[in-house]
Amino acid sequence: MKYLLIFTIILLSNYLPGQALKVSKIHQPINQQEDRSSNQLYYNGDMYLLDSTVIKRLLPDDIVLNKSFYKYYNNGMIKSDELYDYTDEQLIPVIKFNYTYDSDNRLNKKIRSISLNNEDWQQYRKTTWIWFDEEFVSEKITYVWDFDESDWRPEYKSVSPDMGISDSFTTYSFGWDYQNNIWDSTERNISFLNENNKVDTVYNYDKFLGYWRLSSITAREYTESGTILNEINYYNNNEGGQTINTKDEYEYDSDDNLINKWHRWGDDGMMIWYYRDNWGYDELGRLWKYYKFSYTPDYPWPTGGKEYEIVYDDLDLIDYKKLYGSNNTHTLNRFYYYTKFYTDIEYINSTEISFFPIPASNKLFVHTNIEIDEIVIYNQWGQEIIHLVKPGNLIDISALVKGFFIVKVKYNDKLFTTKIIKH
Repeated sequence: MKYLLIFTIILLSNYLPGQALKVSKIHQPINQQEDRSSNQLYYNGDMYLLDSTVIKRLLPDDIVLNKSFYKYYNNGMIKSDELYDYTDEQLIPVIKFNYTYDSDNRLNKKIRSISLNNEDWQQYRKTTWIWFDEEFVSEKITYVWDFDESDWRPEYKSVSPDMGISDSFTTYSFGWDYQNNIWDSTERNISFLNENNKVDTVYNYDKFLGYWRLSSITAREYTESGTILNEINYYNNNEGGQTINTKDEYEYDSDDNLINKWHRWGDDGMMIWYYRDNWGYDELGRLWKYYKFSYTPDYPWPTGGKEYEIVYDDLDLIDYKKLYGSNNTHTLNRFYYYTKFYTDIEYINSTEISFFPIPASNKLFVHTNIEIDEIVIYNQWGQEIIHLVKPGNLIDISALVKGFFIVKVKYNDKLFTTKIIKH
């Protein structure tokens, strides 16, 4: 299986910068030729996604159900969506998002617009963020468009004015009072940090008759690697004490992959109802199994769940999913069906160095037959983020935030530059 993965990296990463790339993915249930959908993705020469198209087979023809278009500029991106109108039998513009990022590649503004008469765009919601550091937001404000005043009107705000002063901070939530044109505080949360700067306890307050009242407490525990181990939510009971409302428990494998999550809840602290998520991974670290079931005191078996298994083909791509369903509430009488995945990739096979996958999440593979001296990764404003000397063929990018990055590779007194996307 290891060699199949290497072959896949070679196949998908031999990409010549400056040429467009088209990826087609077709999903088709087994023995149901008429029921098929496909997704076509178009990338430009810098591996920025330009167009995502979903096509559905409705005999005798295929129709485009929706399209998403992407445009990029120096510090942001615009994404616009079109949906199929069955009455007019054509695509119509529906919604558009404009994203703006700060100098550290963090989202600081999002504007949502709607289509008017299938032609012009009208802004109707805006959200702004101010970041304290890479993890915490110190201020978030949402606005809605006032059509009468032709201007933005405040709607919701959350601020943490004392963040960074001590090992705790307070977050205030406000709603806009339209009658008095002032912010009206509605909630207050006090968060306490552990020695690793993780929030481990949160006291939640609401307002009652003009006074702050403790409504619930959230407590978290973490593993040594910093992943969450459990989270318990307590609420105020009628006796003036705290009763467990919900409890989430997490379990990981030796590679820190999440394999189990239990969510429990019940009356008066009795955890008698719960559901469980379970993930399974193969020897290459790929997800191959998932199921989710609910448990209640009325049934000694899981009910109302979903389950699937993933089978990969010789190119390390998803070949089909084996999805399970049931014809009643008992999974004892379950059945399963398949969904086939076909992937077609058009690319130019010409370059000494290439990277896979694009976009990438936590790991970036380097395909090359030459010895690399250095790899340096910069954000889009030219700030150095990662610097590796004599790297191998696998780069850990889990610490990077989502966005676009420039990669410079030094080898044999040459310099190769390309771009990657972290999602």
